[in-house]
Formats: sequence, structure tokens, C-alpha cells
Amino acid sequence: MNRQRIGQTKGRDAFFFLLPLALLVGFFLLYSIFFILKNGFYRMDLSFSNTEFIGLDNYRTLFADPLFFRSIGNNLVFSLVVVISGITIGFLFATFLSLNIRFSKLMFAVIFVPSILPRALVTTVFRQMLEHHTGTLNGLLSMIGVNTENLMWLTNPTLAYLSVMSIFIYMIGIPMLYYNAELGAIPPSILESARIDGAGLWTMLTRILYPLAANSHKTIIISSILASFRMFESVFLLTNSGPGFATEITGTYIYRFTRQGSQVGFVCAAATVVLLIALVFALIQTSVLYRSITPKRRRAS
Repeated sequence: MNRQRIGQTKGRDAFFFLLPLALLVGFFLLYSIFFILKNGFYRMDLSFSNTEFIGLDNYRTLFADPLFFRSIGNNLVFSLVVVISGITIGFLFATFLSLNIRFSKLMFAVIFVPSILPRALVTTVFRQMLEHHTGTLNGLLSMIGVNTENLMWLTNPTLAYLSVMSIFIYMIGIPMLYYNAELGAIPPSILESARIDGAGLWTMLTRILYPLAANSHKTIIISSILASFRMFESVFLLTNSGPGFATEITGTYIYRFTRQGSQVGFVCAAATVVLLIALVFALIQTSVLYRSITPKRRRAS
């Protein structure tokens, strides 16, 4: 009983401690959402003078622009790359490093650190590496006899697309962290029983470990899709949505019109649509996480 009271007291103290910050953040967040939703129905510029109510005209213009749908498609393709690399390469690395081999902790840090570094820094390094004339990659390929004359990584549409993908594949540290935590919670007796029954490495990976990491799969898939709407720095600094808008995403699409300064209402309409799409994925993520947590609480009770 005393423990219950102590827990309630701590919870109440934590609530009042976080309440001022939550109110402050909530106010600015709600005001920002209100600002975007409201101004999507107006024609205005950055001076916010001479505003004109135009109803759904901004949305009609937006949905008539094929480049906007291309940007959403690119977002989803890039998120698919993040998902596939996370649940395959990330899982394999996490499994390999969980074997506690020599230098495994060092290898884990080397793979994980890029994921917590500023994305702009990682992208800048990639851009220097992928430069056609002075880049490290073409320099190394030339040393081994590869003709790099046509390997224009940042100006060829196909190669630029692959270059953007390479950054997202490289950032597998967070999925690997999820898998590392879940694999560490698997009882060793399960693997020992499988080994006694004659299961090989591939069988243990595909039939035992991979299914047992189902919760991590769900978290990585949904969070990666949401993260695809926050890839602005990577695309902008690496290709500036080019060449020919081949790597355009929603972030660079909105930024391009914001920079013009004369179509703030149109920008708000585009931001509203992107916000609604992200909200749908966020609700799916919340639902998936709730369903995965609820059975554990029931078993614990």
C-alpha cells in the first residue's frame, strides 16, 4: 500500500513538473497547426498583407500539380528503402553483433554513431565523396581501373536517386538498436533448444530470431515511413531535389515555394496535406504499438 502511495506521489510530482513545458510546447504546436489550416484558404505573401479568401483554390492548384504527387511518391519510395534496409541489413548486423565477438561493441558504435549525428553533416560528407571530379568514390574507382567518366552521381537522374537512397541505407543505426534490445531479451534456452534439435544458423535466423523480433519490425516500419517526411536536409544538401526534380520530396517541394515568398497560402495548403498524411501514419503507429503492449500488460497482471 505504501509503495502504491509512493508511486502515485511520484507520478503526480512528475506531472506538475512537466506541465509548464507541455503547455508551452502545446500552445505553439496548436497555434502552428491552426495557422497552417487557416491560411490554406487564403492568397497571401510573406508580408501577410492584402490577404484574399479564395476557398479551395490552393488545394485545386496543388492536386493539379503532378510534381506534388511525385514528391509524395519519392517520399514513400525512400521510406521503403529505409524499411527494407532496416529490417534486413539492420537485423543481420544486430544479430551478428549480439554474438559478443571481439570488437563487437566498437563495431556497434561505428555503425550506430552516424544515426545520431546531424543529418546535414552526414549528407555533406556524402556530397563530397560523390563529387564527379574530386570525390573520393570516383577516385577509388579510377585507381582500380573503372572508367568514371559517366559516373555523375549527383547530376544523372538515376544515379542521383541511388545516391539519396545510399544515405538512407547507411543510416541503419536506429533499427539496429531496436533489434539489439529485442534480441537481448530472448531467453537463451530457446536458442539452446533449437541447437540441440539440429537447427542451423540460417534456420535459427529465419525461423526463430526473425519472427521473435516482430515488435521491432512493426516499430521500424511505421517510424521509417514517418521519418521519410523529415528527409529535407538529406535531399536538399545532396541534390537540391534535382536533377530535373528527380529526387523531389514533400519537404523540398514546400521549401521551394516558401522561398519564393509570394505563395504562402499555397504552401500552407501543401503543408496541410502532408500533415494529414503523416497523421494517418502516426495513428497507425500508435495503434500498432498499443496492440503490441496490451498483451504484455495482460500477461503481467
